[in-house]
Amino acid sequence: MIVSFSLKYKNYQRKIRKGQIERAQKLIDTGQYKQRSKKPNDPHKFIARETSTKDGEICSREMVYLNAAVIQEEEFYDGFYAVCTNLDDMGVDEIVRINKKRWEIEECFRIMKTDFKARPGEKMGYTPVYTRTDLTDALHETTGFGTDYQIITDVNMRKVIHASKKKK
Repeated sequence: MIVSFSLKYKNYQRKIRKGQIERAQKLIDTGQYKQRSKKPNDPHKFIARETSTKDGEICSREMVYLNAAVIQEEEFYDGFYAVCTNLDDMGVDEIVRINKKRWEIEECFRIMKTDFKARPGEKMGYTPVYTRTDLTDALHETTGFGTDYQIITDVNMRKVIHASKKKK
């Protein structure tokens, strides 16, 4: 197991948790804390509910509050990241390099899901406003770019247009 620490990651985790705590408090304030989601970033994990006193007596009403012990426990690990691997024949530097690439892939997936509103099972990109024909397929093949399933920047699109004008 390789454990690392990053101040940037610590600040990121605290920012995320702050939002979760604010959402948890809002759930308590509005009385919507009873709906329990099972997602890892669910703010319900910070909500505690008690229906009895410390002596074990049953309360006439439910007491709901932010659980400071759970918040403090989570804060303890802020900034730390552990990688457990079975790559025994590789050095730490190589494993860290591979893990960094994995995180780059995860970041790309996050961008696709949030910025492009693309979810697994959905068609990536956008629906073209034309009907595919032999001509459009030939254009896609000629330019090396399929407008029906690829997303590129404006700069690269200009390059595709420029390249398509050169070919006859």
